[in-house]
Amino acid sequence: MIRFLKIQSLFYFDHIYKRFSLFALLFLLIELFLTIQFKDNPNFILFEYIFEGVSKEEIVTHHPHLAIYWLIYFLIPIFIQLDSLHQIWNQRIMILKARGYSVSQFARINVVLMVITALGYYLLTMISFWIAAICSHHIISLKHNIIFLNILLNLIICILIYQLFCLFKSYFGHIALLAYLVITNYLIIPYNPLNNTMLVRIENNQIVSELFIITALIIIYHYCYQRRDFI
Repeated sequence: MIRFLKIQSLFYFDHIYKRFSLFALLFLLIELFLTIQFKDNPNFILFEYIFEGVSKEEIVTHHPHLAIYWLIYFLIPIFIQLDSLHQIWNQRIMILKARGYSVSQFARINVVLMVITALGYYLLTMISFWIAAICSHHIISLKHNIIFLNILLNLIICILIYQLFCLFKSYFGHIALLAYLVITNYLIIPYNPLNNTMLVRIENNQIVSELFIITALIIIYHYCYQRRDFI
C-alpha cells in the first residue's frame, strides 16, 4: 500500500504542481495587495481580515456582505485539484488492475492525496499569514486559536464534497461547493462546520462533529467510488 501511495503521489503531483504553484502565487499576491492597501492602518491584521466573516447581526438586518477573500481561500484548493484524480484513474486503470490493485485501494489513496493537498495548502498559507503579521509588527490573536484547526478540517471537508460530486459529473462538484460556500456566507445554519472558519461566528468547539463529518464523507466517497462505473 505504501509503494502504491508513492507511485500515485508522483503521478498526482505531476498533474497539479503547476496549478498549485500558480494558485499559491495568486493567493500570496492577494495577501500582498491587501497588506499594501491597509499599510497605514496600525490595527490591520491580514489573517483576521480574511477570516472575520459575516456576522449574525449583518444577516438579521439583511445587510450581509460577501466575504470574497474567505470564499477565494476555500475555492483555491478545488482549482488546484480539478479532475486530476479522475485523469490518473483513466491513465493507469489497466496497469493498476494488472498489478492486482483494487478500486477500493485506489479510493483510499485518493482520500490520502486529498488530505495531503489540503494540508500542503493550509501550511503554506498559514506560514504566509504569520510572516505578514510579523513583518507588520503584529501577532495573530490566539483568543480564537481553535479556528486554525477548524480551517484545516473544513478545507478537507470542502475537498471531499467537491470530489464526491465530481464522481457524478465534474461540474457538479463546482456547483455543489460554490453553493455550500455562498449559502454559508449569507445564512447561519446551526451545526454548519464552516461557521467555525469565521471569527465572528465561532461559538463553541465543533472539532468532534467536523471529524465525524469527514469520516462520513470518506465512507460515502469510498462507497460511490467503487460503483463509479454505474453512475
